[in-house]
Amino acid sequence: MRSRLIVHCTALTALILAPASQAQEQAAPEESRRPVMLAGGEDVDPCALGMIQDPPTGGETGAILVFAGPSSEFEVVDTLGDGNSVWVCDVVGDMLGIVYSHDPDWDCDIPNPEPETRPYFGPCASGWVKSEWVEVIAG
Repeated sequence: MRSRLIVHCTALTALILAPASQAQEQAAPEESRRPVMLAGGEDVDPCALGMIQDPPTGGETGAILVFAGPSSEFEVVDTLGDGNSVWVCDVVGDMLGIVYSHDPDWDCDIPNPEPETRPYFGPCASGWVKSEWVEVIAG
C-alpha cells in the first residue's frame, strides 16, 4: 500500500511540475534576446549614426556578426558588411546596441528626442555588435 502511494505521489508531482517546466522552456527564447534601448531625455539624441568599418575576414569575408544580446555568447541573428550604416543606440561593455536596415533608404523611425529610455521596436532590425567594428559618424 505504501509503495503504491509513493508511486501515485510521484506521478502527481510529475503532472504538477510538467506545465511549469514547459512554461520555462517557452519563456527561454524571450530571455535569450536583449532589446536595444533608445536613450531618453529632452536634449539627448537616442542614437548616433555609425558605419561598419574594416570588418574582419573569415568565414564570411568582410562581415561582422550581429548578436541577439550584448555578448558573443548570444545567438547570431545577422551579418553586416563594410560600409553598412547603423544607428548606435546602446552600449554594454564592448558591445554596441544597433538599429539598422539592409536597405539604406529605409526609415528606421528613430524618434528625436525620445522622452524616456525604452526598447526599440521599430520597423528595422536591431542587435548587438562589437564596438571595434563601428565608427560613429554623427551624434
